[in-house]
Amino acid sequence: MRILVLEGQNAINSVATKSAISPVVQVLDSMEQPVEGAEVTFEAPAAGPGGHFNGQPVVTVKTDYRGQATANFSPNDTPGSFSIRIKAAMTGQTAEVRVRQTNERRAMEATIAPPPKPWYKDWKWWAVIGGGAGAGAGFGIYLYNRDQTANITIAPGTGSIGGPR
Repeated sequence: MRILVLEGQNAINSVATKSAISPVVQVLDSMEQPVEGAEVTFEAPAAGPGGHFNGQPVVTVKTDYRGQATANFSPNDTPGSFSIRIKAAMTGQTAEVRVRQTNERRAMEATIAPPPKPWYKDWKWWAVIGGGAGAGAGFGIYLYNRDQTANITIAPGTGSIGGPR
């Protein structure tokens, strides 16, 4: 059994307006099929940044026919990052996942943080790759040419006596 986080990961909750992105999860069996009727426990941190589920720090719900479960989350007044611990259990099988969220005072509404930019969209990586390719090409040319010797011939010329022309 495993838990797939559908909503709420990397959410930014508004302390000012008390709005939050509630976590939504899906419980899947070993065949990647939804598990209906699994007990899912949502647990907010006991102290520090966090919040509650309908006034409680811990709530347990059952998954629906799609294997999905959610709990209405409200942030507390403490800004900072935290994790919501989510556990699923059914017929002796268990799974656990943590959903990371942040409470912010400046946020006017709850949002999902944008994902980080992929490495290949950063010009610095391409500069490193290009520099490495250039250095590799230069080294290859050096290796190719180092074993080839140049023949230099010095031939006697005609002599002259006099001042410069």
